[in-house]
Amino acid sequence: MAIDYNERIPNNVALADNRRLQRALEAWQPGFLDWWNEMGPEE
Repeated sequence: MAIDYNERIPNNVALADNRRLQRALEAWQPGFLDWWNEMGPEE
């Protein structure tokens, strides 16, 4: 399966087929990105 880069969360597991999981990940993602920007590697 190819990666769908047009989705909000690019994936190769047909995430669109599982709307509940997709909504959960979309709710979780902003907090993760904030955390990553604070705690992730330095440039």
